[in-house]
Amino acid sequence: MTETARPSYTIAAACEAELRVKDSRFVAWLAPAQSREQAEALIAGRAQQFAEARHNCHAFRLGLGEQLLAHSSDAQEPSGSAGRPMLQAL
Repeated sequence: MTETARPSYTIAAACEAELRVKDSRFVAWLAPAQSREQAEALIAGRAQQFAEARHNCHAFRLGLGEQLLAHSSDAQEPSGSAGRPMLQAL
């Protein structure tokens, strides 16, 4: 039995969305990256840009199939409450 190939998607350009709930501000940001080093540099840049934030949670996925590299961080939020859901959305 052969497995049906699933379509793959990528991010064409960086994009951002913001949500405010009471006194909290949530900023979502997506950007294309070609390597782990590039993804980590993008994450570090955003952490600097939002240095006043209490938490800078992040997630990234690179590659497909056996070449897939996935990573997430809750950034001191309760374990599994931020990074993992972001990674699942990706």
